[in-house]
Parts: sequence; structure tokens; C-alpha cells
Amino acid sequence: MSARHAQALGYLVAYWSEMDATLSFFISLLVGLRGDASFVTTAELSSLQRFAMVRALLFETREQSWVDRWEGLASRFEELRTARNNAVHAVWLFDRGRYQALRITAKGRVSKRSLEIPTAQLNQIVEAIIGLYREIDHFSIEVGTKASRILRNPPTRPPLIPNQGRGAQSLIQAREAKKARKQASREHPTNRPKKPPSDA
Repeated sequence: MSARHAQALGYLVAYWSEMDATLSFFISLLVGLRGDASFVTTAELSSLQRFAMVRALLFETREQSWVDRWEGLASRFEELRTARNNAVHAVWLFDRGRYQALRITAKGRVSKRSLEIPTAQLNQIVEAIIGLYREIDHFSIEVGTKASRILRNPPTRPPLIPNQGRGAQSLIQAREAKKARKQASREHPTNRPKKPPSDA
């Protein structure tokens, strides 16, 4: 593996950690915790769980515009999380001048996916991660304290209806796209068991 490719992978790992930290900071603002106490709520959570927790807390504020804005980020977050996992949890192979990431999972059945991910693409993923976590950071600073005050004194207006906001469709579409990719991966010829040799 070249030094440039390894460096791009290192940046991807480092900046995804910034994503985790940014989500944790947002949660700490929403629940009104500071110092070590704030880590109690997030330290053992995955990125996906942190993202979902922010969504749930914003939902409880009953501010539809905040929920729409958060759900508008959902498809980007899901795409980047998948790209990050494919790169970080892959076995990297260098074949004929190309970098191949072999991703093997075993959730119910063994699945193998081979993805060509050149260095330039890794750098693009890194830039997209930086852009998204900065957007989340700005959002947290803008609404975090306001939302925390609302959560401490729950509003009397009716609760929001799940999946009715403008941004909800982004989250639904991202989930459906992920399901489709998984299904396509399962149906790929490389994932099918090989037939035993014929005795003839």
C-alpha cells in the first residue's frame, strides 16, 4: 500500500472520530450535561446510535423545522457511514495497479464484496466527512441550548407525527437504498456457494 493511500485511510479514521465527538457534543448540549457526566450518555454508543439519539431528542422538542433539518442530513450521514465502514473494515488488496477493498460480513450469512476504492476517492470521502461534521457542529451550536431549555420544560403543543416532516423522506430513502445494496450484494455471483465438482 502506498504512503498516500495509507495517509488517506488515516485521515478517514481520524475525521470520523471527529464526527463521533461532534455528535456526542450535540447530545451533551441537548441533555444539559457537562464534563465527565456527558460521556456517560454516549461513550458506548455507535455513530448510528448517536445520530438516532439526536434525532429522538430533537423530535421531543416538537420543533418540526429542527427535525426536518436533521433528517435532511440523514442520507449523507448514512452514505458516509457505509463508505467509512467499507474502507475501515476491509481487507485491502493491490491488484494490477488498483486498490481493492474486500469487505466480508457474516450477519446471518457470509457476504463478500470487492470494491475498487482509489486514493482520490478516499480523499473525497474524507472531505465529505469534514463538511458534514462541521455542518452538524454549526447546527448544534445554533439550536443546542434552545432545544435543551425546551426539553427541560416540555411544550404543551401536540407532539409531532413521525415520518411526516419534509426531511423524513431522506432517511427512508437512505434506508431503502441500503437494503437494495445489501440485496444486490447477496445476489452477486461471488457470494453464491460454488457447486461441488461432478463425479462424471
